[in-house]
Amino acid sequence: MSSTEPLHIGRYEIRAELGRGGMAVVYRGFDPQTRREVAVKVLPPQFLNDPDFRTRFEREAHTVARLEHSAIVPLYDYGEDRGQLYFVMRLMPGGSLADRLQHGPLPVDEVSRIITRLAPALDEAHAHGVVHRDLKPGNILFDNRGDPYISDFGIAKIRESGSTFSTSGVIGTPAYMSPEQARGERDLTGRSDIYALGTILFEMLTGKPPYEADTPMGLALRHIMEPVPRILEVKPDLPGGCSTIIERAMAKDAPARYATVAEMANALAAVVRGETPTQRPKREDRPPTVRAAPPSTRALPVKPATKPDRPRRGTPRWAWALLGGAALLVVFIAAAIIVGSLVIPALTAALPSPDSAALTNTQVAALTDTAQSQLAATQQAQTQAATDAQATIDASADLATTHAELAAQMTANAG
Repeated sequence: MSSTEPLHIGRYEIRAELGRGGMAVVYRGFDPQTRREVAVKVLPPQFLNDPDFRTRFEREAHTVARLEHSAIVPLYDYGEDRGQLYFVMRLMPGGSLADRLQHGPLPVDEVSRIITRLAPALDEAHAHGVVHRDLKPGNILFDNRGDPYISDFGIAKIRESGSTFSTSGVIGTPAYMSPEQARGERDLTGRSDIYALGTILFEMLTGKPPYEADTPMGLALRHIMEPVPRILEVKPDLPGGCSTIIERAMAKDAPARYATVAEMANALAAVVRGETPTQRPKREDRPPTVRAAPPSTRALPVKPATKPDRPRRGTPRWAWALLGGAALLVVFIAAAIIVGSLVIPALTAALPSPDSAALTNTQVAALTDTAQSQLAATQQAQTQAATDAQATIDASADLATTHAELAAQMTANAG
């Protein structure tokens, strides 16, 4: 143990550091009263003066204490020692699911066993109005018998009326984040956790996450915009029913997902038995919804309460490409106006003089009507082109605004 690590926190002896995350450090500790090893989670000193982090840390202790379930890492104690907030939990010597996935995908029957054990724990949390918001392989821990547990409810959103805690940033891990969470929506439900568990299921079965990108913002955008990956194209030897489960668990429209984690676990158990899982939710589980339009025809479905100033910097290449297309439309409109100005005099010049004996009055009137019709058609085309150009420019600007908002949210979360 390094000289910078504490020797004691409260009555607990600190023996080694187990891990370090975005908001806490976890130590292997020893409780001299009960004579057992424990896990001690401590808020780092640099965050002690941050009321936001203190609130989240204290809320985690209260949340875990309230959620008593055999598949949730149990809380033994919590308190404050010399200005340091800490809580004491059961030591999980079996490591994490992330550790296991470093060696490749898991067998389907083992994946089913893990999901089946975790399902009632998550459903219990959802029944109490608690959404985990950060399900990922690193937060699924194993005891010495290999049984899985859910840990780290520190950023769970407690959906209670009258709660005074709020945050404006996007909290979670982008690789496992539901589309609605990536968009920064605050009124999340348990189906957001079901989406995250679907991404974990995909990784357990294939050995790789469903989406990959170079940046957290890129990952969040892929969860929002891209279709659900076809798992059988990644690992063709999986049972066919796995594709149905992934597509439903990771549906972009939250009401189209499983209503409970137990329903998802039962579907996977059916696949293990060689049965075909239900492809669509029951009618009573599917409230009427409007399917989202393809992302290529609309801006991202983000509706901020107050429209921010449009970003002047950081616009991605694809947004510049859209703006470039709009500029080409404007050039086309200008060309149409010039052509129109040339066509009309030419048609007028083509009309014969009143003294011409070769043309009758009827022929002159016909030529005049033709010129007027062509002029009206040209003006209508110019008006429609201007409307389309303005719509394209507005869509491009809105898309750039959404990109900047996601970047700001991810930067705030990383900070």
